[in-house]
Amino acid sequence: MNAGKWSILILLLVLMITVRADSSPRAPSRSALAQNKLPEFVADPPREPNEDVRAPQQKLVFQGNFEAMVEILKHEPALVRAEMTRRLKAPDPYSLQLLAAAVLVFQNDDQGREFFRSHAKVIDKDLADLYVTLSEIEISAQFATPAVTDLSWAEDLMIEAIQNRTQLNLSEVSPLNSIEQHIEVRELAMSLGRFPEILAKMHSERALTVIIAMIRESRPRELDLKYAVASLGKYKDKRVEPVLLGILGQREDGEWRHTYQIALGAAVEAGLKSVLPILLKRLNDPDSYEGIIALADKNAIPSIERALPRLKDEARSEAELALIHLRGGDVVPPLLSLLRRKEFTEVLKAWLWLEKLKDPRAVPVATTALCHDPDWFTRWEAMRVLGAVGTDEAIAGLVNGLGCDYSRLRRGKVSSDHDYNQEYRTQIATTLKELTGNDFGIDQKKWREWLAR
Repeated sequence: MNAGKWSILILLLVLMITVRADSSPRAPSRSALAQNKLPEFVADPPREPNEDVRAPQQKLVFQGNFEAMVEILKHEPALVRAEMTRRLKAPDPYSLQLLAAAVLVFQNDDQGREFFRSHAKVIDKDLADLYVTLSEIEISAQFATPAVTDLSWAEDLMIEAIQNRTQLNLSEVSPLNSIEQHIEVRELAMSLGRFPEILAKMHSERALTVIIAMIRESRPRELDLKYAVASLGKYKDKRVEPVLLGILGQREDGEWRHTYQIALGAAVEAGLKSVLPILLKRLNDPDSYEGIIALADKNAIPSIERALPRLKDEARSEAELALIHLRGGDVVPPLLSLLRRKEFTEVLKAWLWLEKLKDPRAVPVATTALCHDPDWFTRWEAMRVLGAVGTDEAIAGLVNGLGCDYSRLRRGKVSSDHDYNQEYRTQIATTLKELTGNDFGIDQKKWREWLAR
């Protein structure tokens, strides 16, 4: 081969190597990181006004930094990956390292996953923060990124955790509790991590076996089982039926009374028709009716009708609403009839149903209630019903409400000098503006002039 051909061959090889080098992914340079500085995490974020002081500190840290995490995720993935990896290795507080790992998990990056997996093997007080962070990741993933956040990588971690009976010092886990107690790792995994619920959403078959065994082997006084019981509802599996029926059948057992409603919700979510006989035996228990309505079994109607005369007021009101649900058809007339009865106690539920239905026949009752009902919540819901209906008659009812007296209304957590007239009339004016596009504020005269046109 002559010198000219060798020169051409060498040139081609150099070009191929250059193209390959340019097309391969590169880590951001230090100058790139400097130019695209990502928000920093704060170890002690400002507290929100209505914040739960009993919440774990790591929950407050996660939520206080969540906006920063969302902002970070908007940047170039390679840049985010490089910076979060740096923060994982930096001498930052562990609580902030967990946030960096969470950002990587939102990116479905294995570095974040491995951080959680490796640290979960260390049984110490930091497990509480790790479990809380995993729980917050599952709750907030849909708001953090449009991409689907995969948590299947944590299945083994979570299953191992809900079986781990190693004890930790509670005072080290929760600084708010100065009494020295001991808590098992599995309790942290259930109460702080919500692992049974997360595993159930993943439909983990291995987890179902573990959860059922845990419930059967334990009693509520030994272990807080509410999350484990609640998780069973997400499994459409015949194995959950005897477990849930067993708990529901022990309502009189003091140990299980606080778990009854949770077990009922799980049974209804699982679609277990077999719970109906248990519910029909407890018709004086208002908690039973939500399940009866959800199961939508018309066979319950005769039993409820026979029981009505002997039911207590609250249970009777719930029963009458349940009958309307089960009978079906035109539900508006019976709903309005219930609202006219002074002894009917489930007023709010009836109003919320009418708001959803948006039926014009509710307007006269709502117009009267807005001005004359003694309960603040009834007046508020009557206003919402009129706004939902939105007909000319409903608008007239709202305009009429601008001249009503709301000063004698009272509700909790409001100062004694609160101006109810201003609150209700301003909200009515806002509703009228949304319905009509006009803005006459709370001036009833101008609204009436507009109506008369």
